[in-house]
Amino acid sequence: VSAHKRTEAELDQERQLLNALLANTPDHIVFKDADGRFIRVSRAHAQSIGLNDPTDLIGKTDADFFPPDFADKARDDELQVMRSGRSLVAQEEQIAWPDGRHSWVSTTKAPLRNYRGEVVGTFGISRDITNRKRAEEAQREAKEAAEAANQAKSDFLANMSHEIRTPLNAIIGMTELVLDSELAPVQRDYLQTVLTSGETLLGIINQILDF
Repeated sequence: VSAHKRTEAELDQERQLLNALLANTPDHIVFKDADGRFIRVSRAHAQSIGLNDPTDLIGKTDADFFPPDFADKARDDELQVMRSGRSLVAQEEQIAWPDGRHSWVSTTKAPLRNYRGEVVGTFGISRDITNRKRAEEAQREAKEAAEAANQAKSDFLANMSHEIRTPLNAIIGMTELVLDSELAPVQRDYLQTVLTSGETLLGIINQILDF
């Protein structure tokens, strides 16, 4: 009788631990039978579906609450887990909840076994990673914006280099040609000033574009 009482006490403690976990964890925990019907779920999962009492899900399936594409994918994963006996770890998936919300979760699904070690269903744990996914998306958009800005800067410099240097080089070159011809002293002085000013301006522009 004492051994029986100890076993009952141990089982009761295990039940209390499981109940405490399912009632208080923010993660979504589900236990399903071989047909994909809910056996137990965490309170967080029930509330996300829109039910206050987790027992309202017992006997139902994902198809009762979620769009067909998500429910079918979930069922395919469960069948794979039961056939292989191996877990699917940290799968990222987007969920469309019955109230219209969308969120990202990281889900691990594992085989549920009886006391003989036979696979009789599955259980899964999902953690909300929506904030992380949003941060990753923001980082990706910021990277793309920075790359676009760099490309725009490169295009601008290439255009300015051509549009400004080309006419300046023409001015300098033509002035040098005119200086090689017969000129009055005053004309030569004027053109020499033009040449010096053009070369100075070209040097300044080169420094600006390099910077």
